[in-house]
Amino acid sequence: MVEDGIRWSIGNGDKVKIWCDKWIPNPETYKVLTPINPLMYNEKVSTLIDKERAMWKFELINSIFLPHEASTILAIPLSSTLPEDRKVWSGTANGVFSVRSAYHGILPTKTKLKDCKIPMEVECDLCEGVEIVGHTFWSCDFAVAVWQMANVKAPGLMANPPNFMDLFWCVMEAKPAQDLEALATTAWFLWNNRNAVRHGETSRIALQIFEASRLYLAEFQTHCSSSNAHQSHVPTLWRPPPLRWYKTNVDVAAFKEQGQYGIGVVVRNDKGQIMGALSKTLPYPLGALDAEAKATEIGIIFSWELGLREIILEGDSQIVMKAIVNHEPGPI
Repeated sequence: MVEDGIRWSIGNGDKVKIWCDKWIPNPETYKVLTPINPLMYNEKVSTLIDKERAMWKFELINSIFLPHEASTILAIPLSSTLPEDRKVWSGTANGVFSVRSAYHGILPTKTKLKDCKIPMEVECDLCEGVEIVGHTFWSCDFAVAVWQMANVKAPGLMANPPNFMDLFWCVMEAKPAQDLEALATTAWFLWNNRNAVRHGETSRIALQIFEASRLYLAEFQTHCSSSNAHQSHVPTLWRPPPLRWYKTNVDVAAFKEQGQYGIGVVVRNDKGQIMGALSKTLPYPLGALDAEAKATEIGIIFSWELGLREIILEGDSQIVMKAIVNHEPGPI
C-alpha cells in the first residue's frame, strides 16, 4: 500500500520518465494517460522543460498530450532553481508519509476497492461518472448541486481532487474565506448518503442533504463553548519591520477565464518606504496553493536581487508561511 502511494515531485525532470513513472497529479494513477508517442517512449520529463527560463514548453506539451492532461502538466509549479526530482507520498499535501494519511488514502470508493482486486463496476451510483474520492465529494452532479446550495467554493481546484484533504486545503485557501465547518459537515452527509445508496436505500435529494447538514452544524455550534465559537475575521494592519530590516509582501490574483495568475510583490523598509515593487502574470493554470508558493519564491528572489538580506516575508497563505518558518516540506 505504501509503494502505491509514492510518486515523483518534479524538480528538473531528469530522473522521471514521461510514460513510465508516476508524476502527474491525477487522482487515479499519477501516470500519463495520453497514448504513448513511440519516438518519445524513453524520454524524461526534462524534455518538456525549458531550463533556461525554468518553465514548461507550452507548445510542445500541447502538441503531445490530450488537452486535459496538457492543462494538468502546465499547472505543475516549477521552481526557478530546478532542484532534483524527489519521491513523495501522495497521501499528504507536503509529501511526507504518515500512518494516518495512509489510512486516509484507503477510503473505500469503488475504484479503490477494484484496485484491491474486488470485482465491481466503478460507476457512481448517483450519476454516470467514475467513483473516485474527488468525484464523490466534489465533481459528481449530485455533490455539485449540494455545494452550490451550501455556497462552498474552491477556486482553482481540479475537477477531481485526489483526496478529501486536497479539497479541504483548497477551500481553506480560497478568498473570500469559506465556512470550513460547513465543508466538513456537508462532506460527511455526502459520504453517508453515498453509503446508503450503495446498500440499497433511496438517495436523498440535494436539498435534503443541504438542510440536514445545516441543521446538524447549527446544533453542533450551539453546544460548543464560546471559545470554540466562530470568530469574525479582523483585518490585520501592515506593520513595519524592525530597524534596518525590510518586509516583503506577496499576493496572488486569479484570472479564471484566461487560466492565469497575477503575482504582486512590494518591499518596504522600517519606515514604510517602498524599496521595490513587482507584478507579473503566470501564464499557466496553477492551483491556489501552488500560486501562493510561487509568489513567495518570486518575492524572495526579488528581494535578494535588490541586495536585501534582512527580510521578513508576509503572505496570505498560512500553509506556505509555516512551511518556510518551520523548514518543513511545502505543499506539492
